[in-house]
Amino acid sequence: MPAKVCYERCSRSRCSCCCSHFSPAPAALSQAICSSTHQESVFARMTRMLLPARTSPVRIGLAVFALGLVLTVPLLLLTTSWRRGSHVGDTDSELTGLSSFWHLGDASRKFADKPAEFRQPFVYAPLDTEFIDSNFDRLKLALSRSPMGKYQAHVDVLMTERRPQINTDGWRFHTPSGRNLTLAGLQAETYDRNYTTPNLAHFILPFQDPQLAFHHFVCILSGFWVMRPQKLVLWYAKPPSGHYWELLKTNITAPVWEQRIVMIQRPVTQKIYNMTVKVKEHQADVMRIEAVLVLGGVYLDLDVITLNAMEPLRKYQFAIGKELPTVLCNGVFSGAPNNTVLALWHLSYQTFDDASWGGHSLYVIGDICKHFPGHCHIEEDSLDRPGWINFGKMYGEGDRTWDWQTKNYAMHLFYRLYGVQHDLKSIRTVNNTLGDMFRFILFGRKEPFKS
Repeated sequence: MPAKVCYERCSRSRCSCCCSHFSPAPAALSQAICSSTHQESVFARMTRMLLPARTSPVRIGLAVFALGLVLTVPLLLLTTSWRRGSHVGDTDSELTGLSSFWHLGDASRKFADKPAEFRQPFVYAPLDTEFIDSNFDRLKLALSRSPMGKYQAHVDVLMTERRPQINTDGWRFHTPSGRNLTLAGLQAETYDRNYTTPNLAHFILPFQDPQLAFHHFVCILSGFWVMRPQKLVLWYAKPPSGHYWELLKTNITAPVWEQRIVMIQRPVTQKIYNMTVKVKEHQADVMRIEAVLVLGGVYLDLDVITLNAMEPLRKYQFAIGKELPTVLCNGVFSGAPNNTVLALWHLSYQTFDDASWGGHSLYVIGDICKHFPGHCHIEEDSLDRPGWINFGKMYGEGDRTWDWQTKNYAMHLFYRLYGVQHDLKSIRTVNNTLGDMFRFILFGRKEPFKS
């Protein structure tokens, strides 16, 4: 039985149970006595005020409706997914109980937490091989015009494969406790028939130095609490460690941590098709494309802070934002499993040049979207802006000219250009947009604290 149907039936059963306490007649209600205290019950007092002894059916109906509102509103408040509060301990040295601020109400996860067998059977759209075959020359034309590196003139020779070549044999899917998962099981569990893109958030953890930095910690928390994915997928090569990794586990409570976090260990990409990949940023570029192409969802860099829910983007096969007015950015993007744009993007790596910094990560995807506009949704400024070109709008002292609360789903911080490492104490008084956003995630307030 689908979860929604089950929940509605339970609700009706409870209503029938409650209604039995109000029978047989309104007159009897006014005489209701609480058996434990021998005082007039709340329901009886309310009913007596609303219903005189002789009451018309219309007034009875209005009274029942009013009682329904009285009962429903508190329940909605109790199950709301947002609850404000301060969460830093008196010592200002540790974070406590973030879950009480970003409270995940039971009502918001009734459907998501049901086992796969209670869902509709998942049916991912297969890779559109017919479209790829019929437009392969068009893809090669786009690549031949893209400033992607030294192989630009050799596209016809290098582009031989027409299907993405992804080897998942070395991927290990598991829960944080170590319980093994399967790719097929994860795909089935996260399939959402109401959206094109499943509600997954992907982060690739540092694979050279596995220790998390403070801004990594905040950005992952924001992806979990604000986006509220059904699964938060953490990709890693070496097991993560360090103070902020432990703090991350502390602030996503144990049951939720085990149910909602998926760990995927995989080898770092060393080669794609016949091209060698040695630059760590380029290795991560390949890994993110493969993550979303296989599982679907939203990919976020470790310096991308989530500021608003991303449901509007999940209706698109592929969505990406602009870093500059004419340049896209792969720091955050979303896509459905097996979607055409990601398949074309992956295939383009047959012409990959490791010496070209932004060739395939920025320019190639931009040219693919230009040549296949019907398959791409591009956000102007809601995913990456204000961007490094407007560095001061994020990090300038006292600068709050960028309205991130209404403009952005997420913001790419380009944190490596900032270079300052904050902590839970120092971030309290940082007087810029970065400080406001971090405090919003950590403490539920934007304003700097008094020193």
